Amino acid sequence: MVSKFVGIMLGIALANQIGSSVPLALISFAGVTVVHMYCNLKSYQSIQLRTLNPYRASKFAFFSAAILALNPPMAHLSVTKT
Repeated sequence: MVSKFVGIMLGIALANQIGSSVPLALISFAGVTVVHMYCNLKSYQSIQLRTLNPYRASKFAFFSAAILALNPPMAHLSVTKT
């Protein structure tokens, strides 16, 4: 709850500083987006999943199969001599 309040206050202060300047708005948007993505990445990295529920298991199996289809192991490649 406190983080929402702080975010709203910072947003209001930033909007007051930007005014109607398009370049400042774009730079601010890019900066806030980078910070947001970094914070999300760190929060996802902090989660430790010890088990896979059926939904996660199906996603894992799908992406594993897709990765193997795009990058097959070297043992599965046929070697042709010319």
